[in-house]
Amino acid sequence: MSGRPCFRQSSRGTAFRPAYIDALLLLVALFIASSYWIVSHARRLIEPTSVTVICRAWEIEYYSFIAGLSRLRLMEAVVREHVGEGVVPFLFWSSLPHALCFRLFGPGGFLVTDLLGFVAFYLACVRMLCEAPVTELLAKTAAFLILGGVMPHLHGLLDSLPTAYRYHVSLEFWGLRIPQPFASSVPLCLCAAMFFRLLLRGSRDSRGWSWAGFGACLAILLQADPYQAGAVAISTPILVL
Repeated sequence: MSGRPCFRQSSRGTAFRPAYIDALLLLVALFIASSYWIVSHARRLIEPTSVTVICRAWEIEYYSFIAGLSRLRLMEAVVREHVGEGVVPFLFWSSLPHALCFRLFGPGGFLVTDLLGFVAFYLACVRMLCEAPVTELLAKTAAFLILGGVMPHLHGLLDSLPTAYRYHVSLEFWGLRIPQPFASSVPLCLCAAMFFRLLLRGSRDSRGWSWAGFGACLAILLQADPYQAGAVAISTPILVL
């Protein structure tokens, strides 16, 4: 457990550190993010953008909620008999990025959010793995494989093992379903990064901002995905000890 986080390591003598390698990985991440939109446009040229967005969101009610949230309408917008009533108890903060982009770009804002979300998750995942810590090359490789969707295949491989059901652990913390885990995966990775930072280097990095950052990430994660936040919260006493 020697060395600093890989984002702070020196680039001398390392063939994988040049900036153009990082830029190339980000470009590939953007291509993966836009692949759904490219294929959908190529196969269904006359399909309205709103229909493409609804298919991308996986569940039809998210489109109506995000469209209403973009206009600061927090009332019911899905059930016809109750439209405009009450306040929707929905995942507000994790839906806010889509709502902001929807306000600025219309239905095409979902494409913009995909591009930003893929890059944000890649950077957050690399940070998490670096704080674990692992080497920079391994962190970027693992983050890129997770971004490309390798986790469901690995999960299926573990399920095929005879003893996997005794020690079953879900490995799928990244996906395209809106708003979770697509939006909640970023604060999860940042929360895990702060957790590893405090756990492994607490004696050398005990400043208040580290705890404040961990608390802020945990608070955002609690609203975005209470189940993941609960798992992190249960592990928090380890940091105190």
